[in-house]
Amino acid sequence: MRAILLAMLERLGFQVTCATDGEEAHSLYHQHGADFDLLVSDLKMPCRNGWELIDALRRQRAELPILLITTFSDSPLLDSVHAAGIPVLYKPLGLKQLESALSDMHLSVGGNRHAISLGMV
Repeated sequence: MRAILLAMLERLGFQVTCATDGEEAHSLYHQHGADFDLLVSDLKMPCRNGWELIDALRRQRAELPILLITTFSDSPLLDSVHAAGIPVLYKPLGLKQLESALSDMHLSVGGNRHAISLGMV
């Protein structure tokens, strides 16, 4: 899934930095946070789940656009995600679905944007 998501984001004009888990993503964000226009995260991943990462990054930059992707439609963590107004896409997803979600988030596609993507396996 990671390679597919990477290809879709790149096709939509994003430069993508990939992290393998929540800790690596947090470290990358701490080092280069101002460079990122979007965080795309899985809900379940090693070291730090998607909600823990989102919560930590939102404390640093509340306006950071975040898109959550998951297969777990029944996870209790989704209540917090929905309450925070974070859009959720369910795997498997296609290019049109991703493009529509980004458009709904007012993120133009085809521009020079930088996304950090993680946990998609």
